[in-house]
Amino acid sequence: MAWRRAGTPPTLQPPQPGGRRGRAVAVLAEGLQALAAGGALFSVPIALAVGKAALAGVLALIGLGIWIRLARRRRAARMPGPAIPLGPGMVLSGLAALGAAVETAVLVEATGLPVRQLQPGFAPSNWAWVLGTLAVLFWGQRALLRRLWQAWRPAADTPR
Repeated sequence: MAWRRAGTPPTLQPPQPGGRRGRAVAVLAEGLQALAAGGALFSVPIALAVGKAALAGVLALIGLGIWIRLARRRRAARMPGPAIPLGPGMVLSGLAALGAAVETAVLVEATGLPVRQLQPGFAPSNWAWVLGTLAVLFWGQRALLRRLWQAWRPAADTPR
C-alpha cells in the first residue's frame, strides 16, 4: 500500500489495456485455435484411411490456415508497421479485388468447374469453391500489396 499525504484524494489509475483478464482471454483464444488446428490436422490421416480425399484436403487446409493465422498474429504483435493512408489503402484493396476476380475466373475456366445452370454437372455448392477462392486470393494479394507499398515508400514520406 502506497502512503499518501493526508488531505489529498486518492488517485485512480485507469484500467490497463488488456490487463490480467484480457491476457487470459487471449491465451485461451490462442489455445482454442491451436487445438482446432491440431484436431483438423490430426483428422487428415483418418479421412484418407476412410477414402475421403476431398475431406482430407479441406481439413488440411483449415488446419494450415489456423496455424498461419497464429504465426502472423504473433509476428504482428512483435513489430507493428506504419499505417497506410486511406487513399492508397483503398486503391490497393481495389487492385487486390480486381486481381482476385480475374484469377478466379481464369481458374474456373481452366478447371472446367460448372458454375452456370446450363452446364452439365452444375451444383450450387460449386459457388462455395468460387467464393472461397475469391476470398483467399483477395486477402493474400491485399496483404502482399500492402507489404510492397510499405517497403516501397521511403521512411521520410510516412506521416509523423
